[in-house]
Amino acid sequence: MKERDLRKSTKGRWILVVLALFALFGGVEAMSGGLQNKGNAYLDQALGRARIAFATLSIMKATVGIVEGSDFEFGASFGASVGVDLEVGDIAQPLYDLIDKAWDIALVAWIALETERILLGISGFRIADWLIIVGLLALIAIAWGWVVPKLSWQRWGRAFILAGLVMRFMLPAAVWGTQVMSASLTAKPMEASRIEIEAHQRELGDLFGDIQRAPLLDRVGVFQTWMATHDKAWWDQYRSEVVRHAMLLSAAFLLDSVIFPILTLWLLMALGKRVVYSVPMSLPTPEA
Repeated sequence: MKERDLRKSTKGRWILVVLALFALFGGVEAMSGGLQNKGNAYLDQALGRARIAFATLSIMKATVGIVEGSDFEFGASFGASVGVDLEVGDIAQPLYDLIDKAWDIALVAWIALETERILLGISGFRIADWLIIVGLLALIAIAWGWVVPKLSWQRWGRAFILAGLVMRFMLPAAVWGTQVMSASLTAKPMEASRIEIEAHQRELGDLFGDIQRAPLLDRVGVFQTWMATHDKAWWDQYRSEVVRHAMLLSAAFLLDSVIFPILTLWLLMALGKRVVYSVPMSLPTPEA
């Protein structure tokens, strides 16, 4: 029994040495290259979609902002002595406020995606390999009896290994996992909502185009003619549809840029920590 334990401890020590040499000579970097490339490719696509969607919301915000800031009035009569004068801006104000919130969310999501790109770039640095190497060297020093096998050495060794694995594998894997979830859950709704918002923006954009093309003295008449066929009920329906798609677009932004990456990284870190710390804390040391 004692001889078998000795063979087992010797095998474990040499495994640590082989892993350290593997990391030292670029094996870890080579293994993580595929995930790194997939992550970069996905972020390129995600940032492209984010820029287009953000531009769509920006144009919509600017267009509704023009309407919201206008002082054109139209009246509504409720009998002989009761009437109400409304400015177009009064109707467009709630829509503008909600689009502004969706715009803010889209901006935060875009910043989050750019942050992910920076972190993914950092994960490719050689320091990730050295964290793994230093952690393995600490465990090797304990296993071969070069230092007193204190609990703190073992904890620091595992912590360095886990930090290196997070940088080299888990960050790229989290981005790749986000890509899988995005393709399955949010990519199509995001694009559909963006197209709908763009179409609704063109409805107002066409109006302002007609106003600009009209002679100066006829512009008020053009607007009043348009308002005659676009009453408060039309604005309510228009606002409802724009808000629904703006909120869907914002939700997809948040899922793709914040929730999916954090959830995936948290799951991977929990799994990695379980694996790294599953090695028995009392590493064998050579007998005198």
